[in-house]
Amino acid sequence: MRWALVVVVLLAGLIGIVVVGGMLLPVAHVASVRARVPAAQEAVFAVLADVASAPAWRSDVDSVAVLSAADEPLRWRETGPTGSIAYLREEADAPRRLVARIDGTDQPFGGRWTWELAPDDEATWVTITEEGEVYNPAFRFVARYVFGHHRTMEHYLQDLGARLGAPVKSERVR
Repeated sequence: MRWALVVVVLLAGLIGIVVVGGMLLPVAHVASVRARVPAAQEAVFAVLADVASAPAWRSDVDSVAVLSAADEPLRWRETGPTGSIAYLREEADAPRRLVARIDGTDQPFGGRWTWELAPDDEATWVTITEEGEVYNPAFRFVARYVFGHHRTMEHYLQDLGARLGAPVKSERVR
């Protein structure tokens, strides 16, 4: 009985640390990652802009449903192992820049990604900047200290390099 009480107290303490630690973190964060991708800027932009083909090359996307009509701003829903998220494209400046944000408030997080592309001989530097918000304090703690704000972007760039035929090495910019 005493061991059970010790376990309960330790779990309660751990939960308290996670919640209080999350409350001390800011809701908003900015993180950036970049990689040199072995393809021309126009080819890289074409892959990034074609959200419907994401399941063919992104390992964290099982399906994509385009939600908007052809004459509307692009809206789509990605579904993967962790659930579904709707997005809205805010900007597309071919072949230099894309901006998309989470569309809706049904997630414990929100924000937007900006992809900036810059040519480098026969390759392209791709920089992804996440301007994110994590609303739940416990999730904010886990996002910061367990998963990290860069992990999803680094994984995305690895998948992009594989799609374009060569592994890439990402580096954290911010």
